[in-house]
Amino acid sequence: MDEINSVDEKNYEKLEQISEVINNLCFNAGSEIMKYYGISSFKVKSDGSPVTKADIEANKIIQEGLLKNFKNIPVISEEGLLSCDGDLFFLVDPLDGTKEFLEENEEFTVNIALIFKGIPILGSIYLPKKNLMYWTNGKESYSKNSKNKKIIKVSEIDRKYYKIEVSRSHMDKKTEKFVRLLNPLKINIAGSSLKICNISNGNSDLYPRFNNVFAWDIAAGHAILRNAGGEIFKINGEILTYSNSNLLIDSFLAFSRKTLPEEIFKSVKKIR
Repeated sequence: MDEINSVDEKNYEKLEQISEVINNLCFNAGSEIMKYYGISSFKVKSDGSPVTKADIEANKIIQEGLLKNFKNIPVISEEGLLSCDGDLFFLVDPLDGTKEFLEENEEFTVNIALIFKGIPILGSIYLPKKNLMYWTNGKESYSKNSKNKKIIKVSEIDRKYYKIEVSRSHMDKKTEKFVRLLNPLKINIAGSSLKICNISNGNSDLYPRFNNVFAWDIAAGHAILRNAGGEIFKINGEILTYSNSNLLIDSFLAFSRKTLPEEIFKSVKKIR
């Protein structure tokens, strides 16, 4: 696929081909990650986050695979290059949820997204411990485990009270206050990009984030959510887009609709 150096967002045949490669790389990286499951050794990066041998080896598999198949598309990765030129690039988190991985729960993922003109048009998320894949081919979004593959959609039921996702490792006072103001029907605590997947498959409605996150943490989930019927917004209501150099995102709202209800805006204003 070396000839691919541009993407038409509506060329679903080409997007399907790229998606298949991304899925395979997620699976291969996940298989490598599981070789280190249960090994607690790690280093601390300059930002205070942990990095393990599993992060490094998974990143190597993904980087080499993307370069082999798409030599003209640059790769931005948490464990690699942090900027690139052009409006077409991959965003990679080879092990999202390293803390969850070290704690030996199931909520760590491999994330790969393809960004075109600021929009995540493809994304794949693989949970190695569960052997569960979420992805979009640019048109529909899917989930697949060892037994079943199915199209996923956000919940179609309008609720007076929301089902909300919150972070297992990054809960803060603003989020706590926001959740109290909305008075949700249910709160689900999860790690990694699984929270966005839970909205995409209809299990939850909203994931608020009011502290820093990096683009590679959410871009793949954003692509999946977009094609499942939802969207990720800045807190001012604009759709979140992605830069090839400024990777830090200070807040966002992942939601199961293409617009944000007024009561969510009101709650955001009260905590700012």
